[in-house]
Amino acid sequence: MRWPLFALLLVAAIQDSASDTPLARAQARFEEAKAAENKGGDFETPGKAAIAAFDEAIKADPKSAVARAGRGEVRAAIAAWWMPRGDFTKRKELEDAVADFDEALKLDPARVESIAGRGFARFKLAVARMFARGQIDDLFKSGFEDFNRALELRPGDAGLFILRGDAHYEKALYSRYRADPHRPPAEAALADYKAAAALDPACEPKLVARVAAAGKLADSPVAVEDRGPFLVWSKTWELARREATIRRVPIFFYVSGGAG
Repeated sequence: MRWPLFALLLVAAIQDSASDTPLARAQARFEEAKAAENKGGDFETPGKAAIAAFDEAIKADPKSAVARAGRGEVRAAIAAWWMPRGDFTKRKELEDAVADFDEALKLDPARVESIAGRGFARFKLAVARMFARGQIDDLFKSGFEDFNRALELRPGDAGLFILRGDAHYEKALYSRYRADPHRPPAEAALADYKAAAALDPACEPKLVARVAAAGKLADSPVAVEDRGPFLVWSKTWELARREATIRRVPIFFYVSGGAG
């Protein structure tokens, strides 16, 4: 997870300088979890402590859109933290995150951070199902609808373009693994990164590696290598074999039910 950008977008703004409110304590717990992850440590344990703190913040103020969205963000972040570690099973956390963002948006329908946060949770939920049957565009549709809506409301936000660009890039990776068209989302990622740099030249140095990776991905053939874990999540053996073939990995573990 790229915390500086993700936090810029999705961590709710502290509304006053008081640091001893339930909401401020919950936000502090989340910052502690991110700091631990940035140092290469565990994120889930302090993340769960942050969720408990947001539970208390919501009890203290049930009408706080910031608290609802904050809890959703932590839930989505925990699931996202596990994915590079080969665990795509955290669907319940992502579904709960989407529900939190839905509630936040009922309280404040135009809050861009909540819309973008729900997009992130929906996107990661699609990632958890990336080898399910169906068109990959349909799989990721709801996440990008939220990203697009957030940008309609705040078109000058470079961070939102980067968030959507990262999602386009990740979609391109998974499209390539599935042997689906991956050049269009890779090029969309490039466009978003360039738009972000045009809006905020100060962020351009941070985007150099992303632009290079997206360009390389756009020009690459269907997946011929995969450095990911030899762990295949799939609903059926047939789909597990297809995934393993596309990713060019042996089926070291086969876990039934992971992609349905």
